[in-house]
Amino acid sequence: MNKEKQNSEDRDSSIPPDHLDLVLKASILCTILSRSRMFWASET
Repeated sequence: MNKEKQNSEDRDSSIPPDHLDLVLKASILCTILSRSRMFWASET
């Protein structure tokens, strides 16, 4: 059980912070895009 916890922590720390920031920005962009697409769909 402790071994699994260590593995997950290692996996988390192996991801560079700037990569996490990119993923966050990408997800925010996707959300905005999907919302605007729904907005345009409702407009027509």
